[in-house]
Amino acid sequence: MTKGYNLLLSAAVLVFVCASVAIMLVKAPWWDEGLFASPAYNLLHHGVMGSTVWVSQSHFDPLPGIDKHVYTWMPLYPLFLASWMKLLSYSLISMRLGSLLWGTVVLSAWYGIMWALTKRPEVAALTVVLIATDYSFITTAATARYDMMTGALGFGGMAVYLLWRNSNFKYAVLAASTLEAASLFTHPLGILHVLAFGFLTLYFDWRRIRLSSVLLGALPFLAFGAAWTFYILQAPGDFYGQFFNHTAHRTEALRSPYLSIAGDFSQRYLVFFFTGLHDWQRIKGLTLLLLFSGFVGVLLTPHLRKTSAGHLLLFLSVCYYAGIALLDTLKSPHYFVHLFPLLLALTALWLADLWLTRSRMRVPAVAAVACLVIVQLGGAIWRSRSNSWRTVYNPLIAYVQEHSRPDSLIIGPAELTFGLGPEANLKDDPQLGFGTDWNPDLIVKNEFYDFNFFATHNVPASAFVINRLVNEFEPVYRLDKYTVYARRIPRVPRQVVVY
Repeated sequence: MTKGYNLLLSAAVLVFVCASVAIMLVKAPWWDEGLFASPAYNLLHHGVMGSTVWVSQSHFDPLPGIDKHVYTWMPLYPLFLASWMKLLSYSLISMRLGSLLWGTVVLSAWYGIMWALTKRPEVAALTVVLIATDYSFITTAATARYDMMTGALGFGGMAVYLLWRNSNFKYAVLAASTLEAASLFTHPLGILHVLAFGFLTLYFDWRRIRLSSVLLGALPFLAFGAAWTFYILQAPGDFYGQFFNHTAHRTEALRSPYLSIAGDFSQRYLVFFFTGLHDWQRIKGLTLLLLFSGFVGVLLTPHLRKTSAGHLLLFLSVCYYAGIALLDTLKSPHYFVHLFPLLLALTALWLADLWLTRSRMRVPAVAAVACLVIVQLGGAIWRSRSNSWRTVYNPLIAYVQEHSRPDSLIIGPAELTFGLGPEANLKDDPQLGFGTDWNPDLIVKNEFYDFNFFATHNVPASAFVINRLVNEFEPVYRLDKYTVYARRIPRVPRQVVVY
């Protein structure tokens, strides 16, 4: 690799790190981040991987025993967070830095994948540049969730296999299988990476596969499975109640797979890049156009389509798109990190080909790359300037602390844990204590506290919530998406003195 490509890669990684850090320092704590923090903190300081914030009846799904064991997610991310907190400290910034670290692993993996598939450093370098400056990739790296870790382990496994398969096939299979198994036990969407690795193995080396290599590849999955089974057997009833209640509504797309796959583009991608935005924000639609232009460009270019890189990336892109559509009914944008690197790799492959084979297309190719990078980084800069941590979150926390005691029971969203402290008496329960004897001092409501849901799904809870908010509490503070409710002060009847 020449000095020029080294400088390009270094600049891309530096821009990625700076943009991610700029966002993570100003973006207000988010609900998911608070949920992930609690079991990791409790494991580190109390030896129990349970959540003291997420209560057993919260957020519409019964979650039995969640204060002792968390089974709603695969186990590796809370374990990583606990280790990461021990190395650094308990803070949201340290958690987000963990995601940033995994983001650099993704970039390294994709350089390796594209180098192994094309043997062209310019294509590998351009792929890294496009991924590193992608808005969704940057914001994922600035968020304390398991998505970046899942992608890093999954793509890392593919890179290891492709780079090492010719020098030591069995070692490549073992190392790649270990990373793929870790990806699966970080998040169920890791199955996409596992299947992609299996397909790559069959595509390149089906003649070399023996029973010994199959057993070697299965060994990490068996080891992770055995460890998880041991954890499940500590409370099998809680596992069944948590895991299946939590995932049931996320896989409803499997009931009508064709409609789900066909409708996912308009319901997920168009919403987050165009129809769900307003005015000038819709310029993000250009990035979606350029993202999928690489797919179309390679598909319509015969000599690219026939290369291993071309048809493998096309096939895997379709599979990842369909897999995300089927396994995530909630249409979340957080899973873009699994698909977009594939699309950006196709874009890099297509643009590099235009540069080499069609001299007239060099200016449009450079303009397309510049447009994609500018729009993506412009979104990241705009996001970093809207300091919701300072303007919304900090004033909210200050108000709650001023109007509560250290032992006060507060019902509110999980992100409050970063401001109130991990040992605060905080319960994230949109049913506001229904079915318990809780007497909260304050209630903090955000957009996840959808009280209209109970009107059709849980009528007794709905009646309880309405009574509590109308008769027992009153709104005392509003800021952005948050509303704080305090207990009504009983009015003492005025005494009339008759002379």
